[in-house]
Amino acid sequence: MPGETIPFVRNEGFTGYRIDLEDHEAITAMSSPYVELMRGPDEYQESNVYEWWRVRNQGQQGSCRGHALAANARFAYVLAAGEIDLDGDGEANEANLQDDFSPDYCYYESQKSNNINGDNGATVMGGIPVGLAGILREIDCPYTVAYDPGRITPAMREKAKQWKFGRYSEITSPSMGFDWIGSGQGGLDWGTVWPLPFTKGCLVKGMSRAAVGGGHATACVGMIRGETLMRLVPSLKGEVRSDEWVLIFANSHSEHAQWRGFYFVTQDGFADILAHRYTACIGWSDMNAPRKRKFDFRKFSVFG
Repeated sequence: MPGETIPFVRNEGFTGYRIDLEDHEAITAMSSPYVELMRGPDEYQESNVYEWWRVRNQGQQGSCRGHALAANARFAYVLAAGEIDLDGDGEANEANLQDDFSPDYCYYESQKSNNINGDNGATVMGGIPVGLAGILREIDCPYTVAYDPGRITPAMREKAKQWKFGRYSEITSPSMGFDWIGSGQGGLDWGTVWPLPFTKGCLVKGMSRAAVGGGHATACVGMIRGETLMRLVPSLKGEVRSDEWVLIFANSHSEHAQWRGFYFVTQDGFADILAHRYTACIGWSDMNAPRKRKFDFRKFSVFG
């Protein structure tokens, strides 16, 4: 909460989100006004992001903030351009770093905004100036678990200006979060206590406001109907209603974490996490996509 001092403890749940340094007042002050674009869940569309997303692994580096920001850039670029082809060679979603954004660049620059030294994490607020100024492609700053902020140069910052978000909005209610994803404005970027209370290892249905733990940042990159989720993850049968919408979050703990590297959050779970004093959540939108759009919805779909 604003004005509250939270002791920083680098415990086993800490992966890089600094709940003790988060500036909620600044997030609110810089936020663009939220514009309601949806008339309700009947207009939402399911995402098949789990079919094409490349799950990352931050390893032992406390870089989750950088991974969450880079993931949001990736998702917003796809929404803007129809596919992820950053090098413009006509081959989308390449696995050789050509078509991804740099978590290291996002991490180190977010730390710079926070004036944090050492591999000691960053805040959601620290990443906001980075997202608005521009995010570098990973081919120009490949991820490494060796902590080295000295890799970032003025030339990199200049090059990153090609890919920037146009705006962000603070997410303060479950309906705002679900409508943000459901209307295709972009992804959600949040920092929370960690670990979250997972049901069957991958679903969050609720959380106590007294929950404590380390801090972790992740990105919401889609939504799915309960009936589809239960088919996709049979162990969740009976854990959600067939007609309810559930958010899809991409983690940065490898494909072995949660469900193939993703976890899911119900509206009740989202409400509880959002209400927790250690949570900060924003929605990113309007990513630059500086190239001619070439896209076939029959071959590649964000909202299936």
